[in-house]
Amino acid sequence: KSVLEKTREELQQQKDASKRYQILAENLDEVIYIVDINTLQYIYASPSVTATYGFTPEELVKLTIDKIITPRALEER
Repeated sequence: KSVLEKTREELQQQKDASKRYQILAENLDEVIYIVDINTLQYIYASPSVTATYGFTPEELVKLTIDKIITPRALEER
């Protein structure tokens, strides 16, 4: 196989894996979120965040983690 073919296959595998993780995250009862550690800004929040925190995922990604988690919990991380 050529380098181009291998690269295309690897990209497709990454897309497939990403889709599987997205389906998993969107169907779990637990909250999954991604936070930028430099800015403390939420980058992603799963739909279950609404039941837990009362925010939609779109609302949560407009906030920083210090608006949700207590100062003591932040210190422990």
